[in-house]
Amino acid sequence: MSRFETRLRLTTRTRILVPRPAPSLLRAAGLAALAIGAAGRSGAAAQAPHPSRLQPSAIAQMKVLEQEQLARTTAQRKIDSRLLFALYRLRGDSRLKALPRLRIVVPDSDGKMLLDVDALARTGMKSIIRQLQATGAEIRMISFRYLSLRARVPLAQIEALAALPEVRRVDLARRARTQADVNEGDATHRAAEARSFFGISGAGVKICALSNGVSSLAQLQANGDLPPSVDVLPGQAGSGDEGTAMLEILHDLAPGAQLGFATAINGEASFAQNILDLRNVLHCDIIVDDVAYFRESPFQDLDVAQSVNSVTAAGALYFSSAGNDGNLDAGTSGTWQGDFKANGNLDPVLGTGAGTTHDFGDAGQSDLVTRSSQQAVTLHWADPFNTACDDYNLYLLDTALTSVMDQSTNIQDCSPGSDPFEATGAASTGERVVVTKTSGADVMIFVQAPRGTLQLATAGCAHGHNSAANAFAVAAAPAAGADQPGDPSGPYPGPFTGAQLAETFTCDGPRRIFFDNAGNLLPGAPAGNFSSSGGVVRQKPDITAADGVSSDTAGFNPFFGTSAAVAHAAAIAGLLKSALPGLAPAQIRGALVGSAIDIQAPGVDRDTGAGIVMAFQALQAAGAAPMAALNLGTVTPTQAVGNGDAFIDPGELWNLAIALTNVGGAPATGVSATLATSTPGVFIFQPTSGYPGIAAGGGSATNTTPFQFTPNAASCGTVIQFTLTVSLFGGSSPQTFNFSLQTGHPGTPVTTSYAGKPVPIPDAVFNTDGSVTPGSVTVPLAVSGVPGLIAKAAFSFDGTLCTTAPGATTVGVDHTFISDLTFVLQSPGGTQITLVNQTDSSGHNFCRVLLDDDGAGPSIQCAADTQAPFTGNWTPANPLVAFKGENANGTWQLIATDNSPQDTGSVRAFSLVITPAACAPAQAGFLAAVPTLSDAGLAVLALALLACGAVVLRWRRWEET
Repeated sequence: MSRFETRLRLTTRTRILVPRPAPSLLRAAGLAALAIGAAGRSGAAAQAPHPSRLQPSAIAQMKVLEQEQLARTTAQRKIDSRLLFALYRLRGDSRLKALPRLRIVVPDSDGKMLLDVDALARTGMKSIIRQLQATGAEIRMISFRYLSLRARVPLAQIEALAALPEVRRVDLARRARTQADVNEGDATHRAAEARSFFGISGAGVKICALSNGVSSLAQLQANGDLPPSVDVLPGQAGSGDEGTAMLEILHDLAPGAQLGFATAINGEASFAQNILDLRNVLHCDIIVDDVAYFRESPFQDLDVAQSVNSVTAAGALYFSSAGNDGNLDAGTSGTWQGDFKANGNLDPVLGTGAGTTHDFGDAGQSDLVTRSSQQAVTLHWADPFNTACDDYNLYLLDTALTSVMDQSTNIQDCSPGSDPFEATGAASTGERVVVTKTSGADVMIFVQAPRGTLQLATAGCAHGHNSAANAFAVAAAPAAGADQPGDPSGPYPGPFTGAQLAETFTCDGPRRIFFDNAGNLLPGAPAGNFSSSGGVVRQKPDITAADGVSSDTAGFNPFFGTSAAVAHAAAIAGLLKSALPGLAPAQIRGALVGSAIDIQAPGVDRDTGAGIVMAFQALQAAGAAPMAALNLGTVTPTQAVGNGDAFIDPGELWNLAIALTNVGGAPATGVSATLATSTPGVFIFQPTSGYPGIAAGGGSATNTTPFQFTPNAASCGTVIQFTLTVSLFGGSSPQTFNFSLQTGHPGTPVTTSYAGKPVPIPDAVFNTDGSVTPGSVTVPLAVSGVPGLIAKAAFSFDGTLCTTAPGATTVGVDHTFISDLTFVLQSPGGTQITLVNQTDSSGHNFCRVLLDDDGAGPSIQCAADTQAPFTGNWTPANPLVAFKGENANGTWQLIATDNSPQDTGSVRAFSLVITPAACAPAQAGFLAAVPTLSDAGLAVLALALLACGAVVLRWRRWEET
């Protein structure tokens, strides 16, 4: 067995940040741009009659608005107009008198507003951050990649912020409807649109991934990024988190699908077995992987490919990443394949009997490495594994061809174990690849310098099990921003079009294969022909999908590479199978391939296959029927009995109007809903209501009868959890929606803090067994007598956290040790949130915003400085929402843990701001009668009232007779 059998190559999103050639002009010249027109809107609600002409008063107000627009300063032109008018009202601008009914947004009670600030360039981000800090803004998110910041900014300071030359735009926060991160591929593949229009979620389908590992599976499940149940083959969880990131994409696009996982990094045999077990033990309908082994042949279906053949023959769909080793059209190929061409020998260098050298095409005897490979250089040739008779060797030489730098000279002599495979170590830029033939025939060869480039390169990068006959080999195209400067970018938030370009690193094809797993010639392969005109040609890659998407998996945000792309393609297949479970695999393939958007070279091409697979188009092509799909709209509470203010207080009676929107492709009819609550002390008087029919494509309706509830016995500051269960015809039924309302209003904030002498974090220590015992310190903060409505936290540490060597101190927080420090904020009720430190793809990171809990669970955000390590004190200026609706009495704790023996540091300060709940006293009338009743008493009262109504109805019917 070759010592290289255990080597593997992960086709990961991790990009090696080294200079590389610009994309080839040949690719651009061969593209045919195909514009995809936007579909017209339908299903708009009928509008009420209106005057045929604008009335004089409206014209006068429009004139005021027009004049205001023309009068804006340069800074004001950068500000969203609705935001600008909020500023005008703050200033008492006289122009507002002419606009008496103009709706104007209002800042929060502290005068701040949540904004998105866009920068012109990455170089200006630090200036904007400094300006925000100087104005007392609370920075929530910083993205150097997308040149954007999110912050709560004092309304009075917005114009000064916009006046910065580095600022491109200031907007009201662009809020999402849910708490989960947006996956750009969900939009660019029209998957979200397809789920709504066809009323599908992936339910009834099981999709399973193979990758390195799922180390953070539990964490993402706790955060709600993955479902509570993910089936992992026993003992096959692996290590690392590329699998976790892939599962996250699968769940984003097909949230109703069951998920499974097995590692693929324990050797080819384990990989092949896990493929079979995912199908036969976990009963996976769709299997997806992003792993390739160096040894996998470009000319033969070896064990892993054979397992792929087995599960696809049994009805499973199989998706595999095409690889990240470059393509010829982009000028990034590290592959050379073709017939061995003898061109003398290298006896003066390698010695007598070194064999015949190969001419790569320039009449020479070597191929120059123009960019370091970073991984093993490999050689395959067209002999069957285990019985190779043709003996080839592989060498790395210096630039001048005077010295051998590396070699692989295994013997192939037809004996068992003779494999047509050689591999050296990594090749550096300027070294030369040399192939020799010691004995045997001249056959087709395949040389690859993975992640590097060769001066004399060809197409044909994709190989291995991704080229199995019925597998989908998936290439990558960016959904949003470019991977590296000069690379293509994507259309997000719009969908893919025919103008899209593939990633420059994605592997190309096609693949020519000669042998089956047993070493027999494949049907259709010409007998005796082992040259570049023999074998069977397989079009690889098959399709293309998105990469460069957001991910909550640490180290994979953004998630680039064919690893991300293959997960998108598999999820789209899951949606198709969910909508039409009776489709045969060949029919699903036909729908995916036949509806793909053709990009780059016209027709099926060696870079992108049939093109970009699209969820909406594939479902249409397969004949899926549109269905109604409802979304929860605005929930409007209206006081029925109470003190007349806008806050829900205990003992009051409230009506609820709950809007539903039909985002599906079919009308929703027969709609009815039931409201329930899981919160003790809350009673629902009117739990049911009907809805009128809701039109497809965005139609909306509100309940015909108000839902009614009272927080009769709920304490002040309670968050009331509601569940609305909706039944309907025309779509999946029932559909369930959860929302919450809170009693009381914010009272006077109470602040407590620790700001004494720095509390050192004890150093971690190495144990004799090689393990590390972390150092930990707890900082207590006592808060008493305050019922908590909202708790906010801010903290800082000293500026000497890492000593890398005697006399050398790293000031501040940078990537050399940031991942070794962990901070946990623990509430008196026992709830705790880990404050996670992360690094960006460049290795430079400074985590400023650590948590943000708006009632739906914590989310971790990071402010990454991708230019250089942060060199100042770690002092977040913004207080951060930590817990909501939890009693704040007792001792809060900050637990700081250091996991690295090299780190030193101290907790310098920590503060909590507790905003107590305030509620109005109970009122007369309805309120005076109800509060004395328990929940059981209220239920009895309701039943009695219903019974009385029935008696009266019977009496009236008796009188009528």
